[in-house]
Amino acid sequence: PKSLWLNTEEYKEQLVQEKISSLSKANLDINYVIESKGKPFIKILQHARKHHIDLLIMGAHGKYSVRDAFVGTTAEYIAKKTICPVLIVKHAPSYPYKKILIPVDFSKPSKNALNYALKLFPTSNLKLIHVGDHEFEDLLNKESKSEAMQKNKINKVRKAILLYLDNQMKNFIKGHSKQMDKNSYSITLGYPGPAILKEAKKFKSDLIIMGTQGHGQTHYLFNGSVANWVLIETDKDILLVPPKK
Repeated sequence: PKSLWLNTEEYKEQLVQEKISSLSKANLDINYVIESKGKPFIKILQHARKHHIDLLIMGAHGKYSVRDAFVGTTAEYIAKKTICPVLIVKHAPSYPYKKILIPVDFSKPSKNALNYALKLFPTSNLKLIHVGDHEFEDLLNKESKSEAMQKNKINKVRKAILLYLDNQMKNFIKGHSKQMDKNSYSITLGYPGPAILKEAKKFKSDLIIMGTQGHGQTHYLFNGSVANWVLIETDKDILLVPPKK
């Protein structure tokens, strides 16, 4: 094979050129850079910052493949440290994104993610989900087992909590009445990660968009590792949107 006569650098370049040639029908203007030394995620972030990249796209090969040692480590690290949106692609594209789920916590980063989604996918079906603090549900379940709170009182408290969160959501989407209405969101109580995956399956979404909170170890939505958990567990493509600088 010709590759046996090539050194490592030449072989890498040949593979890249072959891939570019396979995309020639798309009429794309493609430039490429090959980095041979250093950790992939560090090199990718350095290049993105140096060249003011406004979107990073990374491929993951198959369901749950982000667990793979290379793709998983690289994707997770970049998602934590990036200063621009990162799209993790888990499926071969066959059509534009049609149904997009956006988990929100009513924060500025969540609003940033919503605005980003509206600009990129103005004709797609967008749905928001807010998962109320699981401590609400834990408290209700605990009280329901005691004599301190009767069943009808439990239901009243749950309705009051959901009504409060519904008003929060209405304020959150105010100004987007043309694109969003009461049918464009759902609110539930529980643990964010599993609830998001359940809603994504129910909604049959092909993309999840999540805002992130900062650039530290606790920068993910809901001030925890929810986005990282969803990134690993979902079989959907996922777009992570960091705060604006």
